[in-house]
Amino acid sequence: MSSGSLRWRLVRRLVALQAALLAIFWLSLLGLSWLSGGPIMALESEDRVLDIVRESIARAPDGASSFAPRPRSPRCAPTCQASGSPSTTRRDIG
Repeated sequence: MSSGSLRWRLVRRLVALQAALLAIFWLSLLGLSWLSGGPIMALESEDRVLDIVRESIARAPDGASSFAPRPRSPRCAPTCQASGSPSTTRRDIG
């Protein structure tokens, strides 16, 4: 008795080929990351983001919360100025 129809033998080979190519792809990404000396994308630390948010929140004498104005980041300058970011004015948040 045969091990299955031609279609299923071809499907099994195709699935095995796809699994092998996926493994090669992930190993290549890991190798590139290792060769570059670190992660491919560097993200800011969450602690730094929390510090910035904590410094930005202000309380008014009546107890309302608002965001205090902060200087723009040099990385954000072209896009923030073009979009008219409201970060230059004080905004009530609650």
